[in-house]
Amino acid sequence: MATMGGHSRQKLLAGSSLVVMGVILGMAAVEPAQALTIAGTQIGTGTVNSSTTPYVVTGVVQGSTNGVFVASGSNLVLTNSGLITGGDGVYDTGTNTTITNTGTITSTIQDTHGNYGGVISAGIMAQLNNNSGGVIKGMTGVFVASSSTIHTLSNSGVISGSRAGINNTGRIDTLINTGTIADVFGTTIISGSIVTISSRPMAIHDTGGIGTLSNSGLITSVFTGMYLEGGSIGTLVNSGSINGAYFGVVVYDVINSLSNTGTGSIGAGQTAFAIANGGTINTLSNSGTIRAGSRAIWLTGSTAGAAGTIGTLDNAGLLMGGGAAILVDTLSSLGVINNSGTIVGNITLNGGDSVVINGGTGATVGTLTGYSTISTVLNIGALSANSNLTLASGNLLLNDNVTAPTLVNTANLSLVNTLTVTGSYRQTTGALTLGSSGNLEHYDFRLVHTRNF
Repeated sequence: MATMGGHSRQKLLAGSSLVVMGVILGMAAVEPAQALTIAGTQIGTGTVNSSTTPYVVTGVVQGSTNGVFVASGSNLVLTNSGLITGGDGVYDTGTNTTITNTGTITSTIQDTHGNYGGVISAGIMAQLNNNSGGVIKGMTGVFVASSSTIHTLSNSGVISGSRAGINNTGRIDTLINTGTIADVFGTTIISGSIVTISSRPMAIHDTGGIGTLSNSGLITSVFTGMYLEGGSIGTLVNSGSINGAYFGVVVYDVINSLSNTGTGSIGAGQTAFAIANGGTINTLSNSGTIRAGSRAIWLTGSTAGAAGTIGTLDNAGLLMGGGAAILVDTLSSLGVINNSGTIVGNITLNGGDSVVINGGTGATVGTLTGYSTISTVLNIGALSANSNLTLASGNLLLNDNVTAPTLVNTANLSLVNTLTVTGSYRQTTGALTLGSSGNLEHYDFRLVHTRNF
């Protein structure tokens, strides 16, 4: 067995390499132009000072403070198929680091604040690739410091943390997940409100900014799937699953485009919220499933400074909430709803702005109906608005009683049950089709129409 003891610095000539099959005791510092392969065990932090050549771990690197420390100015290429472990697994302050992991990178220190992580990025990281079979874990799986950037973070393995799978306080240009990002806080779920849950476990916590986030894997939490605050996200595309026991996605960021496509699902538990938005989402598109036991989409904002906004909501899939499919608080705003899919559950629009709802085109009919867990049962729901409501265009099947100052219909509207409208009803174009059980009744409002009902 080869053993190197003490804290000596092992320096190799340019172009040479070091392969360790046995044990290194103490600190190994890698100098420029060296290649280092750890196939045995290194005890003590592996410090990389300024290397552009590979640092390959197929064995074990174990340190009390860090497993591997990447010094400032380094351009490290680290490949791990073994075990890297320390207070922080890898602590990177380099300028162009690339990490590829198919093994395990883990933090050994468990504190209550999530200050220790599997991978800590405190410099500039070109790529962090956690490939299939790879595990990165700690109190925080991956932590991005406020002055740090990861250009590409790609995960097809597992990234997990007791407090957060990924905690970004800096910048991630591109985040691609085809694997699992999770928190593993435990079996006890701590209840709380939307204004306090930032202290609760979450799979992804962003306070910095993300250019593009693409998920076709699993993002899951015992509390909040994604908590996005204080930064901005250009594009968020989900074709996988994002879920939390209490919240699927919480937004206090600005998101230009959030798209839940095809096989994508965003969900939460039976007393929970799929999307809670106290920030700004310019466009929210759904052709998959957004579902929660309480509210599918909640625009939170009953106090100044905490108002949520969605410019356009495009639904071609399923929105479903036991308490409400869509709830807009008094200071929040929802502009246009384009619905060619199905919205199951009450729609409550307490904001001050008028809302426009459009239906499907051609043979496609958008459905607005009450909550039911049986797809063939259309329970009557409630559609209420504090301001005027317009059913503007397209094909809509309405199965909600409506309360609004004025309901204007210029769409092709179908009814299958007897419904009531409280407020003024106006129809100058469009059509109203009554099924065998369909009827429209009105109470305490002015009726302006082009046909008798």
